[in-house]
Formats: sequence, structure tokens, C-alpha cells
Amino acid sequence: MTLQQFIIAEWAEELSAKLGRSKQALLFDVDGVVVHPFRFAEYLAREYGLTRDHTRDFFQGPFLECLVGRADLKTAIAPFLAAWGWPDTVDAFLQRWFIEEDVPDQRMLDTIADLRQRGLPCYLATNQEQYRLAYMRAQMGFGRIFDGIFASADIGAMKHDQAFYAAVTDALRLPADTLLFWDDSAGNVAAARAYGWHAEQYSDFDTFQLTMQRYLARITTD
Repeated sequence: MTLQQFIIAEWAEELSAKLGRSKQALLFDVDGVVVHPFRFAEYLAREYGLTRDHTRDFFQGPFLECLVGRADLKTAIAPFLAAWGWPDTVDAFLQRWFIEEDVPDQRMLDTIADLRQRGLPCYLATNQEQYRLAYMRAQMGFGRIFDGIFASADIGAMKHDQAFYAAVTDALRLPADTLLFWDDSAGNVAAARAYGWHAEQYSDFDTFQLTMQRYLARITTD
């Protein structure tokens, strides 16, 4: 066992014991927390000269409808791929996208595995459309690694919307103040807190560990 694994095991065990007085759960964002983000954007710029300026109209337009399950990604992106000069099929574009973004932070996965082993349920709370969501569940193994996945495409609302937190809270059948959420977006953290969740903005793994230790210290003194 490495020193990092020992530290994780120690605070996870104590956190589980302290929080065990009432059932609760931890929730994690995907991109920017569990997965290293933006590799596909770098790939498109490097290999095809497609910068965010080229792709902005899609990702800030029709893609948002895909994220809440009101549009199909393959249908929505097809005319944009033609305009961008993508030389292959829609399926090939999505496959390359999902592979490039398939870069989980193993330290986070190890932490989550340890938390679950010690009795703390861990879920994903993510803005995702259906095709990448399916890839995450199967190819990335997130359907097995987590106790469940709450995705905007299934809920019909994104994480800036209070409806997202209401749906997740109802599904878990837990009080809002028993949920702790980690997201790299300040806006999503604020939205979760507004609904009554505990929420923290993720910046890096070391800060995550320190903040979790502060949660433990706070519970210990209550």
C-alpha cells in the first residue's frame, strides 16, 4: 500500500464511521473531477485545425438539447461535421471523441472504490447526452465503479437547474443535507448548495483530500 492509499483509507474509514449515524451519499461530476477534461478539443485542433471558435455554434447550440434528452446527438451533429470538413462518419467522430476523453483520474477512482468499500455510496452527477453516457457505463466501467449515474439526458435538466437536484434527491430518498457533491463548476456548486446539498468546487486532488479532512473534523466536533 502506498502512502497515498494509506491516507485515503484512514480518512475514508473515519469519515464512514462518523457519517454512519445517518445514511448519506457522495456525488461526483465527471469531466474535471473524475475524468481529465478537454482532450478531444485539443485533438480536433491539433489534427484538423478545428478550434473552439469553429465548434462553438454546435456545442453552445444544438448540443445543449442533446444534453437534456430532447435531441439525438448523431442527427444534430451531422450537418456540422459536413461544414467542418470532417472526413469520416458520424460514428467515427463520436468514437474518437469518447476515446480521447476516456482518461479517468485513477487517484479519484481509488478513493471512490475505498469509500464504497467502507459503506459510503458514491454516484456520478453529470451533464451528458445518451451516447457518451452509454460509453461511460460500459466501456469506461462507470456502471460498475459507481453506485449509480444521474445524467442530465435522463433527468431532462442540467446541473444549473434546481430540477436536476430535486430529481436526484428524490431518487436517492435522502435529505438534501446528507448529500456531498464535488464539481469543478462554481455555478453547479452554487446551484447544489441552493437546493440544500453540501457542495465543494473541485480544483485538484490534493485540495480534495484536504477538504474531505475538514469535513471529517467538522463532523467530529459537532
